Amino acid sequence: MSINTTTLSGRLGADPEMRYLSDGETCLCQFSFVFDTWKKKQKTANWITAKAFGKTSELISEYAKKGSQVVLSG
Repeated sequence: MSINTTTLSGRLGADPEMRYLSDGETCLCQFSFVFDTWKKKQKTANWITAKAFGKTSELISEYAKKGSQVVLSG
């Protein structure tokens, strides 16, 4: 059995968007961030859209703003 994980570090491109799901209790936070990769001495910007749920989403929407540095692992 093998486990693949990825860790990305970048900066938020905009303020996170938080909303509540139809059940009225679960919150969802959606945000996009950019990180750089290097290939053959060329820097490329890559955009990722991520979502967080529950308490994690509340913390992100409270503390993270456009330009904040974020680290995602999964």
